[in-house]
Amino acid sequence: MRSLPLLVVLVIAVGGFTYFGSETARTLPKAGQYDRYFTTPKASVETVTRLLKAGDWSTLASYYDLTGGTIGLDTLISGVYFASADPTSPDSTSPGPDAALVRPAHPFELGARYLSAKPLDDDEIEVTIVLEGAEQDEDGQPKTGTFHLKAHPEGYKLIPNQ
Repeated sequence: MRSLPLLVVLVIAVGGFTYFGSETARTLPKAGQYDRYFTTPKASVETVTRLLKAGDWSTLASYYDLTGGTIGLDTLISGVYFASADPTSPDSTSPGPDAALVRPAHPFELGARYLSAKPLDDDEIEVTIVLEGAEQDEDGQPKTGTFHLKAHPEGYKLIPNQ
């Protein structure tokens, strides 16, 4: 019987383990797999843009701080959050294998360029972006948008829109 716990520990250390959910089996992530940080707010825009273009929802999910929120890691990994304007809507469906073809909406649309960042409180930063190629506002200026980052000792993580 002592070999069974050793086997379980080896499986976890090597590549996660499988649990059975509602209809499918899923592999739980390895420790640290979802602990990625941006070095700067500007780097967050560049990295997010690259991951949105690639439809790499799993890696993008690893840059989110989900503490205290209502968005779950499964929602991020599936791509539903990134491709849907309202991830909690009953009309939202998983983009599936063609997820990279769906126009991303979160944390911003494709074509964003970093403009500025300002602190909101001790650990929250508001990043302002310019949406290149988007409709101009009523004054003829490029459309801008914002998203929030949480500062950690290791770097910055995205805060999901709730």
